[in-house]
Amino acid sequence: HCAVTSGVTPRLCADYASEAGSKVIPRYEDRPLRETVQSTLRAAGAEMAPPMRSEAMLFVHTPVGEQKESAEAPPAGQAPTMAMQSESIAERVGFAAEAGMVVGLADAAYANGGDPELLGALERTGAGKGVRAYAGWNTASNTIGTAVAQLCLEVIARADQASSASRRFLACRLADDFEYQTCVRPLAIAQAAARGADQFALGEQAAQLE
Repeated sequence: HCAVTSGVTPRLCADYASEAGSKVIPRYEDRPLRETVQSTLRAAGAEMAPPMRSEAMLFVHTPVGEQKESAEAPPAGQAPTMAMQSESIAERVGFAAEAGMVVGLADAAYANGGDPELLGALERTGAGKGVRAYAGWNTASNTIGTAVAQLCLEVIARADQASSASRRFLACRLADDFEYQTCVRPLAIAQAAARGADQFALGEQAAQLE
């Protein structure tokens, strides 16, 4: 809708962490990751373009093999293949941002949360400072849809610079998708289980567990 009313057609290029990963059918989905990205870009009113014609880059952090839940993600430093992929993505994110591209990141390596290796690589290299849109929550479709929508809005609003609302939304995504869903929630679930509480209905134990 924003693309239509603004008269701006964002030109985006999708860059996948790995070709094999782009062909994975994620959990809760019925089609390969690449197809979801392509259909989402069309639905957003964006034009898929090669890097030299693009205003923005959408980096897609893909699964390594079968997609797992973020709760099953090994601690940072214990997933060497994912670590290598994350370092590569962080490097490419940094180059794109330095070249003046608007950068978005769809963290689809795991379902229901961001990848510790990727966030660690972005922090270590400083490449995270160039990310303007991020998502890594729930299904791959939700992750991609959220990242693409914010990335398109960033392109449309580029003439007016990044809005404070967009910066707040980015901060919320990082806090929720990674800090809460990947880091805090598994600990909370384990603590609830240790107390014999139902994680879906804490009841009288809610106050203690909070």
